[in-house]
Amino acid sequence: MPQRHRHLPGPHRRRAVIWIAASALLFLPGIWTSRLPPPRALRLPRTPVDLTWDRYAQFWLFLKEARPHVPPGESYTVIASDREDEMYLYMFSLGIFEKQTPLPSSYFGNSTPDGARARYLLVYRSALQAPDDRLVAKLENGAVYERPGTRP
Repeated sequence: MPQRHRHLPGPHRRRAVIWIAASALLFLPGIWTSRLPPPRALRLPRTPVDLTWDRYAQFWLFLKEARPHVPPGESYTVIASDREDEMYLYMFSLGIFEKQTPLPSSYFGNSTPDGARARYLLVYRSALQAPDDRLVAKLENGAVYERPGTRP
């Protein structure tokens, strides 16, 4: 019975080493030119959007922090000083607030009347809210307010 060799014969071994070296050379520039510095690119993400853009990760973390302050079944809207941020926050909230009713205060930069009916306001950063709204929770990047007597 012939004995099997553990190693590739000479020419095949050289070819395998060349392929591995070439692959490594192609991989390194990808890490070097990545938008994420190598230590961040190699860590586990805190949110599903960490590796896309820090701005999105901040939105996600704000919404995750706000979620426990909006009871299941209640309506909410998202307010931000920037309409684009408001749109992203609203869209991200659809995946985070699965037991609450979303009502957009704006949609693609245009105000909507739906947001005025929301019982809870998720206020991102320093957006303004009405003076009679009750502060429910002060968060790292904003706050949650409750509107008195509002029902969807």
